[in-house]
This record gives sequence, structure tokens and C-alpha cells, in this order.
Amino acid sequence: MMYNNAEAGPSSAPMPLVLAPSTSFFETLGDQPGIMEWNQREGVGVNVPFGQPKPSIPDVIFNTSHTSGSTVFNANGNIDNHVHNNYYGVPAAASFNPMHPRAPFNDAPVDRISPCFVGRDEELQLFANVLGLCDGDTPSRYAVWGMPGLGKSQLALKYANTSFRAGRHTHIIWISATTVEKANQGLAGVLNLLQHPDRDHPDQAARITAARLCLEHSEQYGFLKWLIIFDDVTVATVPFLRESLPRQNSHGSILFTTRTADIAEAMTSVAGEQHPVHRLNALSLEQSTALLLTRAGVNSSTAADVDNAHNLVRRIGCLPLAVEQAGSYMKLNGLTGAGQLETLYDQRGLEEVISNYFRLQLDPKG
Repeated sequence: MMYNNAEAGPSSAPMPLVLAPSTSFFETLGDQPGIMEWNQREGVGVNVPFGQPKPSIPDVIFNTSHTSGSTVFNANGNIDNHVHNNYYGVPAAASFNPMHPRAPFNDAPVDRISPCFVGRDEELQLFANVLGLCDGDTPSRYAVWGMPGLGKSQLALKYANTSFRAGRHTHIIWISATTVEKANQGLAGVLNLLQHPDRDHPDQAARITAARLCLEHSEQYGFLKWLIIFDDVTVATVPFLRESLPRQNSHGSILFTTRTADIAEAMTSVAGEQHPVHRLNALSLEQSTALLLTRAGVNSSTAADVDNAHNLVRRIGCLPLAVEQAGSYMKLNGLTGAGQLETLYDQRGLEEVISNYFRLQLDPKG
């Protein structure tokens, strides 16, 4: 985008006029945190009486600390010289007012967190440790992977909620990555969340690029400690994400959930470096039992109840989603005691629980 800052002077004046350059304009230009492009056209904007020297432009300082491939010619020339600035990637910083930082927000759908969420304290602490590391000028990356039903999305939501409340991440963005279309829309939606000037750009590719650059230079847009969570990355979305994700800014963090180790490693391999990945395992027997009884609304802690609950959660693999569905089944059918709990062991009851569990895999939340 080029700004034509020189305006034609009065053409009907009886005598030539000397129009001095606007000092406030150049002061403003020099104060910008990024680069302001300026195109001074010859013979426009200044009329000088014959025989008098042409006024010189005050010194202009260009800050190129956040640019790539920038070239400035004749930045300190006279009125006949040109200032050409070519830059690649960095949006105009004039839209950011450093006196008005972006208000914190958590875009993650934290209302989906199960009220019966149990365990995972070690994993949550590991997330905080890894995503809090700063290595060079690149965002920290971390991927958690595992089979459906382990609660990967629940864990990511829980981390988003706790880290936002603790102030570890002040701007959190949640994007579904199951398809390229969803990932594309999610990244473009970053511009809406941040009220970016390019949020209504007609070219979708331009919006994706603007989102990446905004995150790479977030300090120019009034936010620093950002976190993006890409939920359920698939083979189909890996190429798009690898091309579109921010490549610099140590203030940012990126978290992925996915089902396979291959995808997790692909998403955390950047510029020849492999960021850490984590395999999520099933809950422990005790955690699964607590989840089952809590979800079922069973307050009894007798040895018989606990023993029956142990047997049930073992039978369904201690998978959080399956255990929670079993607890929901118990509550729905009024199974509140140890003897009633054993009802789940009959063939019909268990088939209903398991079929409900596998039906949820068509729209996985774990």
C-alpha cells in the first residue's frame, strides 16, 4: 500500500507561494514503530519562487527492525528526491496504538470442559513447562497425541482455561483442524478477534498471510503472550498448517492435538528442529473409578461399590470418554448402588454403553 502524502498546492494564486513541508507529518512518521511508505511525486506539493533554493526535507528516520527485505533510498534527500521503501510481509503499523493494548481474551470453548474432569495434573504441568520455554525467536510448539476417547481435547481446553486464569497466556485462540476448510476459516478468524484492518480483505489467501504476520509481530498489535490451539489435526490439514503457521515470535505458543505420532512430529518439526510431543495414556484405575462414580452421582465409597467400579472401568479400558458415558448411563437409569452397578455387566447394558461410545467417535471430542 502506498501513501501519497503530497497534495497539489493552490493553482490560482497570483504570486508563487512557498509551502513548507509539514513538520508534524514528519514527526509522526519518524515516531511510528514500523515503516510508513512515502511516495513524493516531482513538482507536486511545493511551489518555489524562481531563483530561491528549494527547502530541504527534515531528516526522516525509518525503523526497519521488524522488516524483511527492506530497502530505503534517499531517505534524507531534498524535495526532488524520492523515498522508495519495499517491504515483504509486515503490515502497516500505523493502525496500532501502543497506548491501547488488546484486551485479553480466551477464544477456547471452555464451556465444553466436563464438570467431572479428573486427573491429568502431571500433563497440565508439562504443558505449562514446555509452552513456557523460549528458544530463539520462534514460537514454542507442543503436540499431544493418542487414540480417540483419551480426552485430548478436554485436556487442551483445561490447559487453556487454567493458563488464561493464571495469566500465562493472555490471548488464546482455538481452531478446529479436522479439515483444511475449518483450519483456513479459523486462521482467517484471528483477524476478526484482533480487529485487524485486513479482516475484510476479499482475498482469503491475503487474510491467512495477514494473520500469520500479525502473530509474528504481535507486539505491534498490542498483545504478546498468545496461544493457538489446533484441535484434532489430520493428515489432510498438515501441509496447509505447516505453510501457514507463524514462524517467529518467542512470545507465542502453539499446541496441537492429534491421533497419531507421525502427525504430532510433523507439526512440531520446524526449521530442522524437533519440538517435543507427548503421548497421552488412559487414566489410572483410581482416576477412572472416581470419574465413573462422580458422573453417575454415586456417593457411596463402600468396598463393594469401589470393587465393582474397578471391574467396570477395566472392562472399558479406562478411556475417559467411555468411562464418562458409562457413568451417564448409570445416572440416566437410576443405578446408584453397588448391586445396581452390576447391572452394567449384563450383555444388553454394556452393549448400549459401548455403542454410545463408538457413536461419539463420529464426532470426536477427545
